[in-house]
Amino acid sequence: MALVETRDHHRPLAAVGAIREIALGPDQKLERFAKLRLFDGILDAKYETRPGGPGGKPITLLVKDALIEHGEFYEAPAGTICFQEGSFGEHLYVLLRGAAASSTSYALDSARNATVEIESMSDGDFFGEHSALSMNAHLISVRITAPSFLLLIPQFIVQELVANHDRFRAAIMGQYVRRALRTLIRRIPMLRYASDPEFETLLQGADLRTYKVGDIVFEEGDPSDAVYVVNEGFVKISRSDGEKSRMLAYLVQGDCFGETGALSGAARAATASAVGEAEALVIPAADFRRIVQNNPAAQAEANALEASRKLDADMVANVTFIGRRLEFKAEVMTNLDVIVIDENLCVRCDNCVTSCAAAHEDGFSRLIRKGVTFEEFLLPTACRACQDPACLLCKSGGIKRDQDGDIYFTESCIGCSGCAQRCPYGNITMVDTAEMGKPAVPTLIDVVLGRKSKPVAMPGGTAGDQRPKLKKIPVKCDMDKGHLFPACVNNCPTGAILRYRADELDRIMSRKS
Repeated sequence: MALVETRDHHRPLAAVGAIREIALGPDQKLERFAKLRLFDGILDAKYETRPGGPGGKPITLLVKDALIEHGEFYEAPAGTICFQEGSFGEHLYVLLRGAAASSTSYALDSARNATVEIESMSDGDFFGEHSALSMNAHLISVRITAPSFLLLIPQFIVQELVANHDRFRAAIMGQYVRRALRTLIRRIPMLRYASDPEFETLLQGADLRTYKVGDIVFEEGDPSDAVYVVNEGFVKISRSDGEKSRMLAYLVQGDCFGETGALSGAARAATASAVGEAEALVIPAADFRRIVQNNPAAQAEANALEASRKLDADMVANVTFIGRRLEFKAEVMTNLDVIVIDENLCVRCDNCVTSCAAAHEDGFSRLIRKGVTFEEFLLPTACRACQDPACLLCKSGGIKRDQDGDIYFTESCIGCSGCAQRCPYGNITMVDTAEMGKPAVPTLIDVVLGRKSKPVAMPGGTAGDQRPKLKKIPVKCDMDKGHLFPACVNNCPTGAILRYRADELDRIMSRKS
């Protein structure tokens, strides 16, 4: 059983096992908040100011008001899975009473994974901070090991408190760094042979470093003085080829690099740089080398890895289309799903745009045929479901992401347009709600069957519902979640527009090369 967060139920489901939500009054909730060191000194601090109070005066909310409004309490039996590694979450979990354990996994080979325990947690401990802070997928899995009482705090409250309250930020970030270090070290395959004392030695010398867009982690020819594991963001590995730079690989969360140079002592054979903002675990080469060289099995694995890396580099250098596919993946790798238009097949009939508008009750098309072009492929203005979405930085919780990584708007939206301003791709549009009371554009099937168009429903409500009374609301492409094919794809007469998972796009490049 699990605490399931889905698109329709953004909280644990009571139907799962014996998980039970506990209804507490405001005073009862406040009593529990006051006992947690996590909230020391901040409960009576200002959280936000909202418009629309009595007489039109603004309303000031305190931190305790936000926690009382959005904090949720659950009882969970032993065996409950709070969340799984690789899933996206939107809560910080606080263990008020009970016990829990975390674990992570690493690849034994291309077909097998192994699981390793990380830590045990008890009364007052919290977890889930990695996803709550970074908006990336969970690094670990957590299961309840004894009957427990849990507090769930939404991601948007956690981020607001981290941004504005030093004591809260120190508590959360301290645990974030300690847990990331311990987890990432365990995910390096060659270190699975290390003993617990050896892991503790590695922890003492390890560091978690952040890199800005374009920062150089190390350059070709530099001393091989460390081993790295990507914690957040993306890292590009490249090698100079005359006056040009040839890409060798793109690395994502959990990927390890720099091992072969650290073991051999040779200078760096390539350059590593941050594609976007990135964070990486850094282990001194001497500490890493000592553990691997003292274990024959680890040494054999290191030799195999070195041979594999050399083969990969040779393939990129000698097979042109591999380099082209890497360049394409650099644009799409941060996404879960991507809409692609092959401009050689597109006849500009506008079927994709009009069918998108007809498929939504509000009558607004989410598809704009502008964006990044790579040779004949256009990546139009459709939500890319980024792994680290800037749009989610919303203190009212008006935009969230479900467990599958899909982003959606909620009834808490106050129409501030912050998400639209922060989206780096311009994929969120603010539309005038005055237009939303009009009947939707009839679809072809409506015309054939003689059906009348229905009035457009306000977001989160029913047709004609004016709650909330917003002048503008955000809309974005949701890839027609729940349908086999998006309307734009289904109505393209030439097959020019298709939806792919990001990891499928290099297959397109392979066929086109």
